[in-house]
Amino acid sequence: MNEVLREFRKSSLWMGFFAGTFIFMYLGVVLIIKYAFIYFEGFIPGFSKTILRAVIYAVIAASVAFLFHLRKRRYSREALNLHKGDVHELVKHLVNTVIFLIALSEVPLISGFFLFFLGAMYYDFYFMAALTAALLYTSIPTVEFLEKRLSA
Repeated sequence: MNEVLREFRKSSLWMGFFAGTFIFMYLGVVLIIKYAFIYFEGFIPGFSKTILRAVIYAVIAASVAFLFHLRKRRYSREALNLHKGDVHELVKHLVNTVIFLIALSEVPLISGFFLFFLGAMYYDFYFMAALTAALLYTSIPTVEFLEKRLSA
């Protein structure tokens, strides 16, 4: 079982690395637009940035809350022990969980990119990119964590 978990961890790290490359891709686009179009004010410069920011931050808060709820539920002892007897089903459960968590981790990045294009809010985008990096880091479980959950 330990070898299966190590291979799962290696595959999960590659998925997380691939998802992390989007941070740098979006960051590159933001920096190019920021320095190539110095007077860029967003596509809706007359719209209230406070309302836009509040809506986007609410969406991000909801997605992060759902991410933590999903992670807690999918990595619970009951959920993992349900698939403990069949290694194939356990790996399928773990891979699906990581994919869901990585997808939810990307929500702040995409929302920050959206904020940048609509209102030229650079610092909000930088904050969202950092939040995404932190969520990606927490989305991939360690082998020790999974062994501890499966042992009981």
